[in-house]
Amino acid sequence: MSPKHFSRILVVEDSQSELHLLCNILRSEGFNVIGCASSDEGLEHVQQRDFDVAVIDLRLPELGGSRLLKRIRKIDDEIRVIINTGATSYDSVKEAMNLGAFAYVEKLSDPRALLRYVYPACRERVDRYASTLEDAVTQRTEELARSNRELEDFASIVAHDLRSPLLTISGYCQLLQEEYENRLDTEANEYLSHVIGGAARMNRLIEDLLEYS
Repeated sequence: MSPKHFSRILVVEDSQSELHLLCNILRSEGFNVIGCASSDEGLEHVQQRDFDVAVIDLRLPELGGSRLLKRIRKIDDEIRVIINTGATSYDSVKEAMNLGAFAYVEKLSDPRALLRYVYPACRERVDRYASTLEDAVTQRTEELARSNRELEDFASIVAHDLRSPLLTISGYCQLLQEEYENRLDTEANEYLSHVIGGAARMNRLIEDLLEYS
């Protein structure tokens, strides 16, 4: 499945016409887009929900693009931030990349050129999600395996502790039956046989439960 089907993009651009144009381009590609005209509004959205990619103008009122980038990365360092601006200089590019920008894009005559950077940014974020999910599954599998081993050990100990008094009861009943059979009446011997038989059934039940666990 293409990343655009579940990628959320934040666009921060103080020019209403530029903001409207970028949002329309991204939405026409199937992205879930939220547009903001100020840094404060953009930060508010980042605090309220998760975004995969943020496209921000460098020359924004209030904070400015670089400071906004820094604030966004502080809230969520997994967001891929693309600087989209008409003001290009070596120092500004270097600053943006040092702050963790995914890409620095000069505003061109064709705004759709931005898509060349948005798609890789979304794909990278999705790959990171997949990697995180895989790690979580691996960790959970290891935890389940450890829990199963602990359960097996516990069941083995419980089975041993249950068998011990059971075997004692059965053993003494057999001794009574063997040594005092002639001294006991028929009813007493029948009682002992019932106790021995019940102990044997209980022992089989313990073994079945241990095997099942």
